[in-house]
Amino acid sequence: PTLRPTTSVDPARRLCADGAARDLWGDLPPAPQRFEEALSRAGTADECFVRVNLALTIERLGDAQATAEDPTAAARRFAEGVAVVKAAPEGCFETAGEENGAGEKLGQAAERLQQKADAAAADKASPQPSEQPGQDELPADPGR
Repeated sequence: PTLRPTTSVDPARRLCADGAARDLWGDLPPAPQRFEEALSRAGTADECFVRVNLALTIERLGDAQATAEDPTAAARRFAEGVAVVKAAPEGCFETAGEENGAGEKLGQAAERLQQKADAAAADKASPQPSEQPGQDELPADPGR
């Protein structure tokens, strides 16, 4: 028998790579689940990196919902992303000597997500054009 070299890939990294690939291919809905699974298996060294990817994917899902004019769902997604960042260990935000910049990326994502959550919540609270009084009426025809 011939021995073949094998590579053992850390399950957390494999799940993270799968989530990133899904995100890249535009298959967003299952991507957060992959990152959450990776997060549950990640060691302390990989947790910050996985959280960045999870937060960014959640942000993209929220952006898609906002574009689809679903401010309630978008606000929920953005709040979910803020919670992911807030749950990060304090060490994730220390950027000194960090190669991948996860701390800086998490901080930037937190700011954007909070701004988007606030904007989506405000959008959901304000009446949409179709909900304003008189919008169901047809405009008057000036020729009549």
